Amino acid sequence: MNKYHFYVAEGLPEDKGKDIVRMDPKDMKNLGVQTGDFLLIKGKSQVALKVFPCPTNFRGARLIQVDNIARENLGVSIGDPVEVEKVEPTPLKTVMLDRGGLAPDEIPSQEELKRHLLGRAVIISNKVPVVLYGGSAIALRVQGMAPPGR
Repeated sequence: MNKYHFYVAEGLPEDKGKDIVRMDPKDMKNLGVQTGDFLLIKGKSQVALKVFPCPTNFRGARLIQVDNIARENLGVSIGDPVEVEKVEPTPLKTVMLDRGGLAPDEIPSQEELKRHLLGRAVIISNKVPVVLYGGSAIALRVQGMAPPGR
């Protein structure tokens, strides 16, 4: 599998909490990915995010654009180098989340959580953003999964 190195840039405001990485379409082609495929990004830790093309003003600079939750999960800051490769996530039946000190009535229902997690790739110990009604968001940490993954 081909691995490439990029530098971290700030994600687009509209991508916040959506588990999206943006990059130059030429770099996407070199990695063998298309819009909506998943990339495994490795910093001090790792995340798996859906890839989309970046705006034209970020092209040609070997940058990936990710939000603050992804940077926190990666253990990196803007300007830090990361390693990137294509990944095929394994479908999960169960994901165990840590409510992080939130009261039970502050946590969405299982059906709402399922809706937020469908189509996302998760990694144990990473925070998963969940957008609540009204636009506010919480981040829940992945404690476990079945079948076991990364």
